[in-house]
Amino acid sequence: MKIAQVQFQASCTKELASKKYSYRTGIETLKKGNEVVVETQWGLKVAIFQNYVSDNDEDNRLKATAWIVQKINTDEVEQLKVLEDFTNVWVDLEVDTLIQVRDTKNSVWIRAYFSHAKGNTIYAFPHGRTSHTAKGLRTEPFRYAEILD
Repeated sequence: MKIAQVQFQASCTKELASKKYSYRTGIETLKKGNEVVVETQWGLKVAIFQNYVSDNDEDNRLKATAWIVQKINTDEVEQLKVLEDFTNVWVDLEVDTLIQVRDTKNSVWIRAYFSHAKGNTIYAFPHGRTSHTAKGLRTEPFRYAEILD
């Protein structure tokens, strides 16, 4: 178990936001700025991790009576935002719109014509074909896509 110090977000009172609070935690991989859920007298609240307390800092170790419940996975939140943006953009896009696609972030972009979107995947007609010239061919899925002007 470690002792961690957190600060509450500026949307709290100035007194809360300017002071560091000590919490117990079993999470040993926190980095400064990580958002965490902590127990407070008002229930669960979001705080910002600042640092771990050294083992010989007895004062802060004694002050830590509540726990950091979990680290907030902001990556998941960002993925949900991206998925929402994705849905808004791709659902209404016309078939045969010129796009560029790739399988990974490091792959080379390939020009293609849009077929449809499903989940968080873009489907394009194969070999640069359109809906008119790709009859009988399967569309190809891609993870990354951009609309070309």
